[in-house]
Amino acid sequence: MLPKAIVANMAEVAGDGKLARLIRATMRPPHSPVTTLPASVAAALRLPGRLSAMMHVLGEAIAPFWLSYGLYMAQVEAACLGHCIGCRGYNASVGIWLPINVNALLDEALRLVRQLGRPLPPRDREGGGLEPGGY
Repeated sequence: MLPKAIVANMAEVAGDGKLARLIRATMRPPHSPVTTLPASVAAALRLPGRLSAMMHVLGEAIAPFWLSYGLYMAQVEAACLGHCIGCRGYNASVGIWLPINVNALLDEALRLVRQLGRPLPPRDREGGGLEPGGY
C-alpha cells in the first residue's frame, strides 16, 4: 500500500499536475488515503475504464501478499543485523563482516594513518600490503 500523498507528489514531479490534483482529491473520506502500485500505474498510464478497474482489483488482491512479504523481509534483515553485530568478526568502523585477522590489519592500518597523518601507501602488484614494523 502506498500513501496517495506520495503518489501525488511523484505525479507532480513527473510534470502531471492534473493527475496529482485528481489523486489529492481522492485522499479525503469516503476514499482511502492509500493506494496500490497497480492502481498507481493504471492512473499514470490513463488506462481505460475496464482495464483500470482490473488493475485496481489486482492491486487489492495482491496487497496482503505484498505487505506480508515486506514484513517478512524486514524480519530477515533485522535477524541478519543482529547476527552481524553479535559476531566477533564484525567491524563496526567498516560496517561489514570480515575475518578477524583482516579486522586486526584494518585496525592497525587506521591506527597508523591517524598516528602519522598521511595516507596509506598503495598496495604492490603481488597483493602485499604493509610490512610489519615499516611504513
